[in-house]
Amino acid sequence: MAHFDQNKVHEVARLARLTFSDEDATRYANELDAIFAWIDQLNEVNADNEDPLLNISNVTMPQRDDATHDDSDRRSALLANAPMPLQDFFAVPKVIDTD
Repeated sequence: MAHFDQNKVHEVARLARLTFSDEDATRYANELDAIFAWIDQLNEVNADNEDPLLNISNVTMPQRDDATHDDSDRRSALLANAPMPLQDFFAVPKVIDTD
């Protein structure tokens, strides 16, 4: 079982660029210990003869046919609403400067 202490929480927080007070780190360490203890308990259950649960209900969702459609008229209508259409594409302002 993984054991979390205040130092481990601060180490993970640093990697995620988060900061916690020592009080919060202690509380999170206790919560993570409880979560991993529960996971260890679940790992002890023998589920070899159990089918995987794919859906919690037996309701089958309706599905549509997987067919192609000619959307050329839809493309024109969508591009007509674009603030900066560029040929058959949406032009967007540059947001990442690579200089």
